[in-house]
Order: sequence, then C-alpha cells, then structure tokens
Amino acid sequence: MVFVSRWAKQKWHAEVERVLLMELPLAGPRPQRRIMGIMEGLHAVLPAIVSTPVTHLDGKGDFDQILDVVRRFLRRGKMTRTLVGAVNDTCAVATLRACEEAGGSRLCAAVGQNAIGAARQELLRPGTRLIGSVAYFPERYGNH
Repeated sequence: MVFVSRWAKQKWHAEVERVLLMELPLAGPRPQRRIMGIMEGLHAVLPAIVSTPVTHLDGKGDFDQILDVVRRFLRRGKMTRTLVGAVNDTCAVATLRACEEAGGSRLCAAVGQNAIGAARQELLRPGTRLIGSVAYFPERYGNH
C-alpha cells in the first residue's frame, strides 16, 4: 500500500518501528496475497523497512475477536510507531481502537481493504489514523 508508505515518509520521516500485519488465514489464499502486496508497497517506498520488525496476527474474524487479539499483543510491549496493514477494514478499525485504548493512537497508522461502511465512517472522523482503504469492484472486472 503505497499511500500508507508515503504517509509514514511524510509524517514520521520514514521512521517506522514496527509493521503489524492483520491477517485472516481462514479466508484463504487471495486475502493472503493482499497482505504480501502491502509489504511490497511498503518496501517500494520505504526501502529501510526491510530491517523493521514485522508481526503477523490472525484477526480471527469479527470486530471483538480482533480487538482482543490486538489488545493482548499490545500488552506485551510498549507502543512504537507502527504501520498496520490489514486484510480487511474490520481488522484495520479494530486495531486502531485497540491502539487508542492503549494510549498509542498517535503511534499507529492503518490501511484497510474493501472500503466498507465502517471504514468510510472512520475516514470521516477527525484525526483518524486510518489512512485509507482499497475498494474492490469485481462487477467492473473485465477480460483483462
């Protein structure tokens, strides 16, 4: 996700201390390829990120489960400048809420996928750290 990389370059002077990838293995290989695309986008804009610790978490499914997974993860250490790449918007928004609860809302920025209503509402919230969401329009896919 090039746009979250550019955001980190501009706002944090490319000083990213952790990458958190919110995955959903039960959804199959296609969403996993999206996670790989997030990392490719990060590497393209922030080449030094190759030495940044990357954590993979299983989002488990619904908002409350994701919130619980991220809360437990955040309790294991101090908050650092973290870019969150999420397999879907529910994972992105829940991760942001967990970071806010931990007092680290200014230390995280997330990107989601699917552009669901909750993400679009989050994008309207002043000061949000949801940098963007990728919308997919399969009904517009063509032969190419």
